[in-house]
Amino acid sequence: MILGRDIEKRELELRRDENNIWQKTFDSFSERQEVRDDIAVIVQNYMEKENHVFLSGEPMAVAEILSDSCGENISHVTLLKRLNKNSAELLELGFSFKSRRSNGRRLIEISRTSDSRDGKTGDMATGK
Repeated sequence: MILGRDIEKRELELRRDENNIWQKTFDSFSERQEVRDDIAVIVQNYMEKENHVFLSGEPMAVAEILSDSCGENISHVTLLKRLNKNSAELLELGFSFKSRRSNGRRLIEISRTSDSRDGKTGDMATGK
């Protein structure tokens, strides 16, 4: 069994062949089904519903606003990891994001990459 702080639980089954070389006979990753993360769709729905082209704020505020808009709990602890993991899907939907530090605080900025519509700029601290 493989365990670690930032990796998922994984089980490997190994055996040695006739040349004394390890061969993998089972890998729990090949057996699992990938669970789709819908954070990109949640961001898209919120941005379109509120007609925003730019949103920024601390992870806790961003997670709270997105949680309120979709009706499910989004953890501020995993939000940045989820956005990073789904950055390609976000880009396909027309959004980009970046994370940076400002005055010792982590900020997440989400913006529409291509949109000619006049939209509102949103501040995650107020959600408006």
